[in-house]
Order: sequence, then structure tokens, then C-alpha cells
Amino acid sequence: TLSIEQLVKLCMNFIKYEESVDSFMPSHRRDDHCCDCRSNKHHIKGGNNKERNNLLSKCKTVQELVDCMNPSKEQCYKLNLSCLVELGYIEFRQHESSKDKTTVTNWIRFCAAFVKNSARLRSPLSLKETTSIEEEFDLLFEYVVKDRALRNFYRDRRDSIEAQERERQMAEAAVKEPSDEMSISDGSSSEDSTHTDRFKRLRTT
Repeated sequence: TLSIEQLVKLCMNFIKYEESVDSFMPSHRRDDHCCDCRSNKHHIKGGNNKERNNLLSKCKTVQELVDCMNPSKEQCYKLNLSCLVELGYIEFRQHESSKDKTTVTNWIRFCAAFVKNSARLRSPLSLKETTSIEEEFDLLFEYVVKDRALRNFYRDRRDSIEAQERERQMAEAAVKEPSDEMSISDGSSSEDSTHTDRFKRLRTT
């Protein structure tokens, strides 16, 4: 059982590194897009990481922490604390379902290391506003997860997801492109053609 101080450190780390975890999740499970795993970071008060940490540090009971991290009882969050008060457990809800043994095993290892190291290490420092996602990713695995094999696995997963997203966007663009370039030229005068060209440019800018 984690103490309230350990739970606060866990929540601080989750808020701090939520965007880097987003980076190796499919696009529909990032940010605040999925109703099954809403963003904790977006729903907690505070405009930056330091302000959010200050709010979390003021939580002295489990219920106060639940209210801070999961402000709506009608929503499920990436780090879901709704069962913590009565049943004594937390949920990491962000990962999609999978039958792949390696995928499931590594997510369990990631969550276990995240909880264990967040609880035993000192309270996390706030991220600088200039920290990039790549830097945040490296900090997550170096100072919290502390597992090089998991870092490599999730870096490869992130790169694979990004490549799939680019391919999807290119395919969508290719489908739209013919309609954007269509023009009527048969029997039109040069003045009509010029007007059509100008209209095309306006549509595509």
C-alpha cells in the first residue's frame, strides 16, 4: 500500500511525463481525445508543470488527490484513481487492448516500474517550458522507469506509429488531390481559364 506522499509523487510524475507517454500511443489515445482515457494533465488546474505540482503537493488525503487528478466522476482518465478510496487500486487506462505477449508484458513492466520508482524516489522537479518531447522521453526512462530495454522498445514503437501516421496522411492527401486539381477546359475561353486558375489557387491556399 502506498502512502499519500508516495501517491502524490506518482501523480506528479504522471502529469510531468504524460506527453512523452502520448508519443508512443496511437493518435486516438493521445491528448484528451479518448473518452475511455481522458487527459489528467488537461483537466488538473494550473497553467504549467510547476503550478500543477504545487496543487498536488497540497493534497493531504487520498480523496483530495482523487478530486485533483480525476475532477469529473463521469469520466475515466489515463491515470484513473476512482477506485483508490474504496478498493485501493489505481488504473493505467491509456494503452489499447492487445493480444501480443511482448506488448502486454512490456506495458506491465512499464507501469510497475513507474509506480515503484515514483514511490521510492524524491519528489520530481518541474519540467522547463522549453523541454522538448524527445528530451522528456529520455528523462522519463532515465530517471523514472530506469529500464534501457523498455526505452528501446517504446522508442521503436513511437517511431513505428509516427511512420504509420505519415503513411496514412499521405494516403488521405493522395485521395483528395485529384479533386483539388480538377478544372473545366473544354470549350472555355482564355479569360474563363484564367478565372478558373485563380479560383483554384484561392481554394488551395
